Amino acid sequence: QDQTLSFLLPNYQLALNLQGLSSNPVELTGEVMNQALALQEAVKANNLIASRIIHQSRAIISYYMGEYREALAALKDDGRVGANVITSYAQSYIDLVGCLTALALARVKSRRYFKRVARKHYIGLAKIAKFGQGTMLNRTCLVEAEFAALDGNTELALGYFKKSIEYAESAGIVSEQALACELAGKALHVAGRESEARAYLVQARCQYEAWGALGKVQQLETTWGK
Repeated sequence: QDQTLSFLLPNYQLALNLQGLSSNPVELTGEVMNQALALQEAVKANNLIASRIIHQSRAIISYYMGEYREALAALKDDGRVGANVITSYAQSYIDLVGCLTALALARVKSRRYFKRVARKHYIGLAKIAKFGQGTMLNRTCLVEAEFAALDGNTELALGYFKKSIEYAESAGIVSEQALACELAGKALHVAGRESEARAYLVQARCQYEAWGALGKVQQLETTWGK
């Protein structure tokens, strides 16, 4: 029962944060848990599963809310726990978040270093995708799109973004379809293709709203306008 709660509570609070039901969107403190207390209890009980899930949930919410340094810190904390106690599917999502966080940071500082960090996560993601479920193809395409966008190859990036969106839509993964649309919009904005960028960002907003992530919708509107 304790292990089940260790998994459920951080994910439940993560969902509440995405819905905008937390005073601090990147801290897992609210209706169902207190992040600091939960971490203290997990460390005291040597509960590696709880520690990793809390750090991973922190990384996920921080990335979605555009707080990339917070996401990086959470990923480092997760790495320090070190135990391989999560499923390969969950690990693939963390590797996805690790890739995307590093590539976001590569746009503003230490490009070479963060590209290496992203490549490291991508190796893990690609291995799991190769031997795992076909639904992971949208994740590898999304990372390839971000690498191409970072290198200024907008057309190549757009092709991968479209593939990622299609794979996510086919698999019924609304959250990752929304994310791919958002990142495509950002890449097109950087390339100066504003009308195309706006179309993808509007699509991202609609998908996030369908997912129920109203806190993320608010963050998009704050960044890009309604």
